[in-house]
Amino acid sequence: METHQVQKFLQEVRTPAASYPKTPTQAHWAPIKPAPFITRFKTITIPHDVMAALVKACRHHMTTLTSLLHAFTLVSLAPILEPSTAAGFECLTAMDLRRFLPPNPPSHPWFDPEHAMSNYVTIVDHVLGEDLVARIRSETSLSSIDCRVSRSGVLMEHLWSVARDIRRDIEQKLETGLKNDMIGYWCLIDDWRAQLREEARKPRRTSWVITNVGLIDGRPTQADDAQERGLRHTWSCTRAQLIMCANVVSSAFGIATASVKGGDLIITCTWQDCVVDAHTGEAFVADLESWLNFAARYPGGWPASVRSQVD
Repeated sequence: METHQVQKFLQEVRTPAASYPKTPTQAHWAPIKPAPFITRFKTITIPHDVMAALVKACRHHMTTLTSLLHAFTLVSLAPILEPSTAAGFECLTAMDLRRFLPPNPPSHPWFDPEHAMSNYVTIVDHVLGEDLVARIRSETSLSSIDCRVSRSGVLMEHLWSVARDIRRDIEQKLETGLKNDMIGYWCLIDDWRAQLREEARKPRRTSWVITNVGLIDGRPTQADDAQERGLRHTWSCTRAQLIMCANVVSSAFGIATASVKGGDLIITCTWQDCVVDAHTGEAFVADLESWLNFAARYPGGWPASVRSQVD
């Protein structure tokens, strides 16, 4: 850990709530409320063929599905919030740390992170500034997923650009690995209860977090052995769903994705009751689903009639 990064972290966590600076990208639209601690959620089911088209579209535009989800979250959430409390956004991507952990270290020769049941996770920060959010709002006021494809296509090109920027943030984190990772700083906090009570008095920093458990192989490792032994019955997994509970002091929305090889993509959106009202939550999820289906219609890029207006 570099000294200036440690100092920055300590300034962040030890600044009293009364002195904590406010910025336009904080989630002022969703102030922190410790109670009621109730999680609400809505689920989006993306059929396998639509998911395959989305993955193809992401590859065509040199980005990833997780990054595209960030862009669609932006365009789905910004129009339904007031600019006075949501001029910009900060958001998070959860990242698995297993890739950075060496297996079978001398001190723990039995340890294999790929087969350990534990919470090896960190986060990647993203900032979506005021100018970008204002441009997205301006374009969504002129566009609709249900209106002419060409106009939605123009907005969609800007969203692909946002997705590529998000992917670059993630790639930069992958390059730095564990260096200056925020997880390494938590040991500097002496009293977590006091820390969380103070965090609850500060402005909420991030509007959403996205986590993706990836593609799960639904066949058990014993399946081949069972066939060799002539057993007719075994088990398999055909659907997976990941749900995050509401986090009082962290992101207002939690967006979790999971899928089984050959199956549907399940996206679960969660929020804390009374922090995000039901109408906002349901409108956001409905718009997010519509944008996902819209992008899947053009996995290889826009048709010529649209491309001429996009360019």
